[in-house]
Amino acid sequence: MSHNDRHAGEIRYRTLPGAEAVGYYLFRPRTARENAPLLVSVHGISRNAREHVRAFASEAEAHGVAILAPLFDKTNFRGFQRLWPSSPDGGLSAEGALRAMLDDARDRTGVSSARIHLFGHSGGAQFVHRFAMAHPGRVARYVVSAAGWYTMPDLARAYPYGMKPGRRTSGARFDIDAYLRIPACAYVGARDTIRDRALNTAPAIDSHQGASRLERAESWIAAMTTAARWRGLATPFALHVLPGSGHEFADMARAGLAEAAMRCLYD
Repeated sequence: MSHNDRHAGEIRYRTLPGAEAVGYYLFRPRTARENAPLLVSVHGISRNAREHVRAFASEAEAHGVAILAPLFDKTNFRGFQRLWPSSPDGGLSAEGALRAMLDDARDRTGVSSARIHLFGHSGGAQFVHRFAMAHPGRVARYVVSAAGWYTMPDLARAYPYGMKPGRRTSGARFDIDAYLRIPACAYVGARDTIRDRALNTAPAIDSHQGASRLERAESWIAAMTTAARWRGLATPFALHVLPGSGHEFADMARAGLAEAAMRCLYD
């Protein structure tokens, strides 16, 4: 057994060298080989990173896939959903932290982090599609689950509502054509139609995307499909509604979310 296999089958918590505030959970299944593919699973505002790993563990064993689940704590990553802090004192860059975690996981275990598969739930779903937008060359496929709202493939609207660079993009520029080449699936619970306190109810989002997470997912999938087709791309973007499920990650996991997401990402 190599040093990379010492903790195979275990969920381990890691922190970055010299940055104790930046941590993540890592699971390398017993079935994983050297350069195993990597699934990154991003929590929402409940910050239940370890729960994500547990939910995907059996599927990861079946596919030989390692899991990395970042933990974006409230103190350092208040607005992690939008990738970059909204102000100079707004905390650390979540997208920069994830890139550092990917490098650390590669160095520690030999997993393949050059091109990753991404999953995110709720606020994590917001992070995931925006990370794919910012780093399309690093993302093979991604799944968003019950996002509260979306950045639309619209170059005329400023980020985070659209893809026009501005003060909230920290100098980043978006390649919309590369972004629209990445296949994606969206999952929403059939009962996720309640406008709860966690939902962004800004009038601009209501009018452009819909009043509920389900309506907003429908709007985003339609916008992504239209934008891709306009550029001559046949990239698949699919919406799946989980019967009987509400918004919570545990609720969706019981409805088969992990199995369904892995089919989208790897089959």
